[in-house]
Amino acid sequence: MVRYTDYGTDGNHIVNCGHSLQSHPLATSDQYSRHFHDSYELLLLIKGDVHYSIDGNRYILRPYDVLLIPPTKYHFLIPMSDEDYESYVINLKIDSDKNERLEKLFSPPYILNISNDKTVRRMFEMLDYYFERFSSEDFKEASWHLVNELLICLSYKAKDEFDNKLVIETDSLTAKITAYINENIEKELNARVIARELNFSESYVQNHFSKMMGIGLKQYINQKKIYAAYMDIKGGMSPNVAAQKYNFVDYSSFFRHYKKTFGSSPLEGRKA
Repeated sequence: MVRYTDYGTDGNHIVNCGHSLQSHPLATSDQYSRHFHDSYELLLLIKGDVHYSIDGNRYILRPYDVLLIPPTKYHFLIPMSDEDYESYVINLKIDSDKNERLEKLFSPPYILNISNDKTVRRMFEMLDYYFERFSSEDFKEASWHLVNELLICLSYKAKDEFDNKLVIETDSLTAKITAYINENIEKELNARVIARELNFSESYVQNHFSKMMGIGLKQYINQKKIYAAYMDIKGGMSPNVAAQKYNFVDYSSFFRHYKKTFGSSPLEGRKA
């Protein structure tokens, strides 16, 4: 992985971007972490035999597919063979409340193919050009303008060209669980509630979810709630109200989960 830059965590900007080439991805599949984050992510697949999971839905990726992943979605790469895997990844933070274009672009379905769009492909390649020739500070400024231009081009392309035929419905139960959690994120959520709603045993729901997603159901629910609260707090909601909104047992429990996730207190998150 060549990470061009790490911009930090404050303000509206790129968090990091990079260009990677991985040989024998099956042998190093543990390097592809399963995670949440509060930034938008663009992943451009150059080559590789891979699938990608976003909140329980699995997508087949083709060369020059751009995957658009919104904040707070649990996602991970799944290598399907030992074919070399090459990609660009860009993470960025932009206030979507002030950017209607961005909000629409990062709505399901999440895949655009740019194999026939030389202009957009060239924008990704320009990151390599800038990195090789510019100083660190100049690269940061130039890449920020380039990514903004890229988002505008992708938003126009997305009007008619989103491809929603690439979802593999291999595990409908996991998709149902994640959908139920997303739709009821402000309510009390646990394995018992979800199992009753979906007519499965509690132990089966927990074991199945953990096996398919690589994360425990309780941990997943807590993380989804904490990230939802984080977005509200960042928008001006008080931490106490956010804790109540997402049905935490008490504020101390909310505070503990929040600080473990973000490394800072909810009040610090409100100032960010």
